[in-house]
Amino acid sequence: MVGIAGLTIADKAVKTLGVLTKSRNALQHYGLTTSAPAVEARAAEVLTFLMEFFTAELQPDLGVDEDKLVQRDLAVIRARLGTITSYLKQRHKEIRAELAPVADSVVECPVCAQFAVQVGFPDPQCGFCHMSWFHSYGLLFDYLRAFERPGLLTGECPNCGHEEMLRQTRVAAAAS
Repeated sequence: MVGIAGLTIADKAVKTLGVLTKSRNALQHYGLTTSAPAVEARAAEVLTFLMEFFTAELQPDLGVDEDKLVQRDLAVIRARLGTITSYLKQRHKEIRAELAPVADSVVECPVCAQFAVQVGFPDPQCGFCHMSWFHSYGLLFDYLRAFERPGLLTGECPNCGHEEMLRQTRVAAAAS
């Protein structure tokens, strides 16, 4: 992909993909002696790369019709990412340092149900599943649709006056 399409792929990702390819070849041709947890950890690293690569490199170039189909399929994948234990551990380890200082403004993602969406920005994105919204109103709509909680109301923020606030919303700081 680097030589043909001119894409930039981090050295760590290239190494991870290479190790996974060797493991797959070893399994296919003469049996693999690596432990299952080690294979799962490597697969989690590759899945992280693939989600980031697809979101950053491939998805922006899709047409409207293609994007609708891909979004439907990605919604299924993103909703199930939290069920993959090794991926769950890997992603939380990777995003913990970034989200910890802003935990009071990080809400649960309405797609993957992980506390990884920092609110307060025009185009929010989930740090866990890479779901992004073109406007915070899209996140608000998805959040209201996904979480039916008593007292979950939209309202005007007392600090800035924007009507994008959710009252009684759980944030990462309170969930830990």
